[in-house]
Amino acid sequence: MTDIRAIHYSPRGEITIKLMFEEEFMELPRRARGAGVVGEEPPQLHSGPLPIKRSKFQHLMELKAVIPSDFHAFFDSLPHE
Repeated sequence: MTDIRAIHYSPRGEITIKLMFEEEFMELPRRARGAGVVGEEPPQLHSGPLPIKRSKFQHLMELKAVIPSDFHAFFDSLPHE
């Protein structure tokens, strides 16, 4: 949208635009947000965290030398092969 001349944001969350200064404000066209119901949770794909490869885990262990010790427990607890 490179032709917008003016934008108005209302407190209710509506956005209106003008393409020419002489025109009235019109509602900004928006894309549909998908077919899901508002507030509907997406299905869970996995029962728990997926394990990372052993090589990646080893590289993370090497990085602990430069990561603050407060975060070491998180890296140690990552599931791995």
